[in-house]
Amino acid sequence: MNLGLFAGLIMAAAPPAKAQVGAPVIQTRFTADPAPMVHDGVVYLYTSHDEDDASGFKMLDWQLYSSTDMVNWTDRGTVASLKTFPWAVQTNDAWAPQVIARNGKFYPYVPISVPGSPKNVIAVAVADKPEGPFTDVLGKPLIAAHDGFIDPTVWIYDD
Repeated sequence: MNLGLFAGLIMAAAPPAKAQVGAPVIQTRFTADPAPMVHDGVVYLYTSHDEDDASGFKMLDWQLYSSTDMVNWTDRGTVASLKTFPWAVQTNDAWAPQVIARNGKFYPYVPISVPGSPKNVIAVAVADKPEGPFTDVLGKPLIAAHDGFIDPTVWIYDD
């Protein structure tokens, strides 16, 4: 059985944890769609971010928090924004990031909007460090279709 599948089954069978003092982890700004990545003993938590002045969703960038003990968190600020993808709509839809480490690089996969379409596409950027700075890899969507895409995740099959 794959170790990831086994760990997922164990977590699914575990009783729910009680809320602890300090929850939620992020208390200084409105965040959503947390996506953790563990690298070299550090948990990197990438999130989307709602602007304070918005009456609804206004998501222009992606934030990063890190921890070595899952109790004390460091706010690393904005690691990428819609400006990272100049071909994208710049007014909203910086949603649900997923970052992976691969071959010494770090790749965030993100859903964003493009001009002339009501549907999201998936874009990818790259950096040499988990903290960025991230730059656009392709200059266009990695995945685009008429149905639209949100909340990407990446599975690397290496068995």
